[in-house]
Amino acid sequence: MPHSRAHRLSRPHVVAFVVFLLSAVAAASLIWRLDRDELQEQRARANSLVIDHSHSIQRGIERALSASYALAALLRQGNGSISNFDAVGRQMLPYYPGVSSVSLAPAGIIRSVVPLAGNETAIGLNLLTYSKTKKEASIARSTGALTLVGPFELTKGTMAAIGRLPIFLDDSMGNPSFWGFINVEIDFPKSIEAASLPELVRQGFDYELCRIDPDTGRKLIIAASSSAALTDALEHPVEVPNAKWTLSIVPVKGWGNPLGLMLKAALGLAFSLLLAFMAKLLIELRVHEQGLEAQVARRTAEVQAREADLNRAQAIARVGSWVLDVAGNRLRWSAETYRIFGVSGKTPLSHEALLQRVHPDDRHRVEKAWQEALKGGRYDIEYRILVDAETRSIHAQADAQFGADGTLQRYIGTVQDITERRMAEQALARESNRNQVFLRNASDGVHILDADGNVLEVSDSFCQMLGYSREELIGANVSLWDAQWSPQELKQIIAKHVAMEGRTVIETRHRRRDGSMFDVEVTGQGLELDGRPALFNSSRDITERVRAQDELRRLNESLEQRVAERTNALQVANRELEAFSYSVSHDLRAPLRAIQGFSQILHEEYAVQIDAQGKDMLARVSAATEKMGELIEDLLKLSRISRQEMQRGPVDLSALAREVVEELTADEPERNVEWVIALQLLAHGDLGLLRLALHNLIGNAWKYSARRDPARIEFGVMEKEDRPVYFVRDNGAGFDMAHADKLFRAFQRLHSAAEFSGTGIGLATVARIIHRHGGDVWGEGRVDEGASFYFTL
Repeated sequence: MPHSRAHRLSRPHVVAFVVFLLSAVAAASLIWRLDRDELQEQRARANSLVIDHSHSIQRGIERALSASYALAALLRQGNGSISNFDAVGRQMLPYYPGVSSVSLAPAGIIRSVVPLAGNETAIGLNLLTYSKTKKEASIARSTGALTLVGPFELTKGTMAAIGRLPIFLDDSMGNPSFWGFINVEIDFPKSIEAASLPELVRQGFDYELCRIDPDTGRKLIIAASSSAALTDALEHPVEVPNAKWTLSIVPVKGWGNPLGLMLKAALGLAFSLLLAFMAKLLIELRVHEQGLEAQVARRTAEVQAREADLNRAQAIARVGSWVLDVAGNRLRWSAETYRIFGVSGKTPLSHEALLQRVHPDDRHRVEKAWQEALKGGRYDIEYRILVDAETRSIHAQADAQFGADGTLQRYIGTVQDITERRMAEQALARESNRNQVFLRNASDGVHILDADGNVLEVSDSFCQMLGYSREELIGANVSLWDAQWSPQELKQIIAKHVAMEGRTVIETRHRRRDGSMFDVEVTGQGLELDGRPALFNSSRDITERVRAQDELRRLNESLEQRVAERTNALQVANRELEAFSYSVSHDLRAPLRAIQGFSQILHEEYAVQIDAQGKDMLARVSAATEKMGELIEDLLKLSRISRQEMQRGPVDLSALAREVVEELTADEPERNVEWVIALQLLAHGDLGLLRLALHNLIGNAWKYSARRDPARIEFGVMEKEDRPVYFVRDNGAGFDMAHADKLFRAFQRLHSAAEFSGTGIGLATVARIIHRHGGDVWGEGRVDEGASFYFTL
């Protein structure tokens, strides 16, 4: 418990913050309540004002409308007429300050207006038929109640409202009959002067009197203290006939008292800060008393910790310290120095005791160095010591300190255990010796170059390979023996390989001392030697391998010649086969024409003698010959494609596709087809052959999408393995991918002739054209879901 209390008291800022937080919360709560009460009082006063002024406005409107009831009484007394209406009206107007004019409208038509000046256009207006008044007039007549129309802006620029009272008089049967209307025009803002709305402004309020149009729902401003919209305003309705008016007010400076609230908040904050500061001072006084006691203990612990840190640092660095009092011959060691010499901490020390632990072979040298140091020189020496039959190497240094009279007083020095460093140096020497042995006996020509291509080290085998001695190659440049590149190129190659990670292998040619050349394979590896970049190379004589490769190349060239001869023979055979196909197709035309001609003669001259079955057979013969003719013609086209010499050049595939589309749509303009043709699809090939290929592909899409409404046919391109792939896609009948291998064979069809016409030669023609362009063609599709045909060039 005491420890916990002391822990809390050691944090005066935390206590001050808690005190500040609690006092601030209390002050904020008090300020909030005071502000809330002030706001409620302010809103209550404002609510009383808006109610009073709303009632004043309502009384002003009612007083003005009461003129219509006075005229109604006179009208009933006169049984539908008021004698000398002009005089009566002029006498009434001064008693109704808000009324600007009165009028009579028998049967809904205005006949009399007082005053007439300025209201001449109203005479003869039929309130029941005029578009702007008939709705309201009809409502007034049907309800029999006084209605108020407006306010609205008159042509003379003032605001006005019309009070319209329907009049019903008893007829000869004693039943009420519609006589017409008494109209009272109310002037604004004169009619609401009694409400003293500007008084609201003097009391610090903005106001707004508005009306909501019952037909449109739009808000109409009747009177306002400013053009800005009111926010968070108090509202009160003004009851008027046939309308909804609202008076709204809001303090000009807004609700509440922001300045007073800020002042109260500032006072509360200052009070909270003062309490927090006082609490902090009290806690700090308590903490300071305890801190003085703890500081002494802490400083003692710090001294001990620093001494321990020094001992740990010396142990890590294996560096001990010592101080020698020259006059008293007293030697003081640090803990690490005791460890280095293998002596316990209680052993008496002196310079003579130290010499007993020095290796016998080094004692004379150590004593001599010490005597020189006593003359005022610097003590700096490496020697060996014996520790439990183990030999250690150490490095000792010391500086002399002199008194004011110039006499030597003491030495302050260090001693470092360098046993591991000496062992590492010896190991490095052995490793260097092994490397020399490796270089002398390596079978490949090993050589190490610096970043400029100068030789740092070579193996004996490399010297023998080039015919130079080791002394001649050390320091020489690689350009001495490399016969393939210039010195500048060699420098760039070496710099590149030095900077690369991993091994690199190149083939080049070397020049021997006698001038002869031989082929080598050089394997290089970048490394760092003595802190500088270098290149480790191993050269292997590959003269025999190069000779074998040359022999293989000559053999391949001979094989390529034989392949070319076989290819030429095959081309000759193909041309002969194509000629034979053309000849056979051509010779078949004559008998086909004969069959078709005789069938036509039989049908025309012997039709009477041939029964229905015979006529059907003749029709079948004629159709078969026509089909055979189409097949022969397609076969001839296919043969021509193979024989036709290609004229390659730039081709606009998009333009060719649009030409095909124009031809197809001209033949069947009634088809509903959505065309998507990609722009600027440029290629290199034979214009005529590519036009024929696109005609077949787009024609197929047109044919097999004939049963779609709408059909969609697209010609575009996509990237596949960094090369353009063109495609024609439709949403037509599609095909089964199980039979895709038959697509590009001549006379192979995946749909019957009854479904779609054709000979089955179109896609075979496309395949031959694309193959002649060195490309590939393939198709993808699903039954009744469309097909896509792709090709490359």
